[in-house]
Amino acid sequence: MPKRRAERLQSGFYQRPKRAKITAAVRATVKNLVKAGKSGAQIAKAAGISSASVQNIKKALGLVKTAKKAPRKAKAKPKAPARQRSASRA
Repeated sequence: MPKRRAERLQSGFYQRPKRAKITAAVRATVKNLVKAGKSGAQIAKAAGISSASVQNIKKALGLVKTAKKAPRKAKAKPKAPARQRSASRA
């Protein structure tokens, strides 16, 4: 680690941002803003949380439209040529 960076970390110059507490009030705010048609970035800024947290809350509340996977189509198997009956069997 470079010397200057180490000094800043030790001196208290750099502080990691505090982690946001996701409370029921924050969830309610996100829900109301989603219903109001706000974007994820606008919601994050208004609620004071990250956009990733907004996505997690929306997913937990069932407010995210998830793409349903289409059923897989089986690969078409090449059909074996039809066997012809011999004339000897009757």
